[in-house]
Amino acid sequence: MPDVALVLPQSLQLSVLNSWSLSAQQNAVRALYHHARGTAFVTGEYLLSEMPPAKLIILPAPWVLQQQAWDLLMSRVRAGATLLVSGRIDADEHWRPVPDRTRDWDVEYSYAALATREVALQWPGGTARLSYGADRTTYAERGFLGDGKTFHEVQLGKGTILYFALPLELADQLDEVGRIYKYAMKRAGVHAAYETSCEDPGILICPTRLPDATLYVLTSESASNAPVAFRDGLSGEKIRVTLAPGRAALLVVGRDGRILASYNVR
Repeated sequence: MPDVALVLPQSLQLSVLNSWSLSAQQNAVRALYHHARGTAFVTGEYLLSEMPPAKLIILPAPWVLQQQAWDLLMSRVRAGATLLVSGRIDADEHWRPVPDRTRDWDVEYSYAALATREVALQWPGGTARLSYGADRTTYAERGFLGDGKTFHEVQLGKGTILYFALPLELADQLDEVGRIYKYAMKRAGVHAAYETSCEDPGILICPTRLPDATLYVLTSESASNAPVAFRDGLSGEKIRVTLAPGRAALLVVGRDGRILASYNVR
């Protein structure tokens, strides 16, 4: 299994704002795979008791969350996991505030409306300017920290909470969200399945680790015909694939670096 778990905020998905929840989930996947070049498995909010171990848990802009789900996440953090979460986090599935969720934090937390379109964000890994267009400044909410900062790190047991006051996955700049995911992956000690210098967000490299090989699915949403190069993490072999715009390719790379099977690979 990958070292990263992506938790789907199902309470928000089952509310009248379900389209926002779906957008947050889709944006999280795109930021992780296309920008941060990471890999994850997915677990629903209602199935957290069955979630396999993960070094990094990403909870994309949950807004509302069952208390049982929150407690299960805190138990994973206390056991050593890193949790990346953003936006308002203190409401249960009925939108009722649960102030005890931040009781152990060493900074005051509150929530309010996301009232401005442009917001500056600072964290130990850098700075970013996030934009919230359409009707997000009409309905969305965000967190506020007592020290006025937009980021706070909480040590809980053996693990860490990386909290961002702004709902990251509702922002327009997925490249910046990808930078934050990269920072979180590094902090959590996540080992990447592959390495690449490709910066084209239209190129997807999706690995699935097998016992003695890795299956790669590559797709192109880019107008570029430039070859895609990456280094397989299992074998250390450098792979080079040419993808035409709008096309896909598959290949299985063995532990020794040999391509065991392929489709549309040039």
